[in-house]
Amino acid sequence: MISLLVAGFIFYLYAPHLLFKFAAATNYDLITRKEIPQVEEFFAAGLPALFLNIQAVLLARVVLPLIGLAPVAADWQAIALVFEKDPDLSKYVRGSHIMSLVTYGAVLGISSWFAGWKYGQTLRRIALAGGSSAYVRRSPEYPSIRQAAGLVARVVGFWYFRFWDTFYAQYQDPFYPVVLRQSFAFVHTVRGLYHGIVYGADKKRDGDIEGIVLIGVSKFSRGHEAELVRAGRNPITDLTGPLFIKWTEITDINYPPDAGILEGKRAEYRQRIIAGVARTRRRRAFLRQLAATQNFQPRKP
Repeated sequence: MISLLVAGFIFYLYAPHLLFKFAAATNYDLITRKEIPQVEEFFAAGLPALFLNIQAVLLARVVLPLIGLAPVAADWQAIALVFEKDPDLSKYVRGSHIMSLVTYGAVLGISSWFAGWKYGQTLRRIALAGGSSAYVRRSPEYPSIRQAAGLVARVVGFWYFRFWDTFYAQYQDPFYPVVLRQSFAFVHTVRGLYHGIVYGADKKRDGDIEGIVLIGVSKFSRGHEAELVRAGRNPITDLTGPLFIKWTEITDINYPPDAGILEGKRAEYRQRIIAGVARTRRRRAFLRQLAATQNFQPRKP
């Protein structure tokens, strides 16, 4: 009996949970929770999978009759056999009742996959929009029928997402929206300060981030700004090609809204170089004038 209960748990609860996560991962990057034991993770799938089963039952009772199929109902006599001392399900398997089990399993699998896919798609759209508040916008003052229908569909889909987010928010990768939006970033490392667009993140087999890839990279020569400016060189150097930075070398990451801060800093250095060159020219002109004055000797009468 224990083996049948475990098999039933895997089929009806853990498998839909895995299908949900796998489908969500096709649209959004998910992580593995390493802070809890695998056994606890295994049984933690029971609650969200219970709601996945409720969703599948509603679909089986409503959708199947619409397409000409008989609704699937629970066979309580077959379920009661599982709790006997020595359960024998051979008659149930040889009979025609097995088709209802297969049909419900198909409905459960498809609905779990779709729910996960929709959840991942909404996560992706929210990340691209810059947050939940930016994703769900207010309707116009006088919306058309099409705009009103689209708004209703978005709000309903968002609350459907919020329901599943109660269980699966802990699997979201907090770094993935930055990669998805290809955000600008100032990356502080042990080797220097870099600015660029976060193009991707490489992961290890266990899911931890191994490093990030920047494109359009510029490097700051920290600690030598004054010397470079006096030498007429801009402390910001543009690099060619992508740059891979190991995650262990990163000490801090900041995300400016755009490249305006970089360009402003570059212009500041440029103005300092121009001002320094002008001061040098004025000083040299003054020294030449002073030398000419000192070397001037009046003619004797």
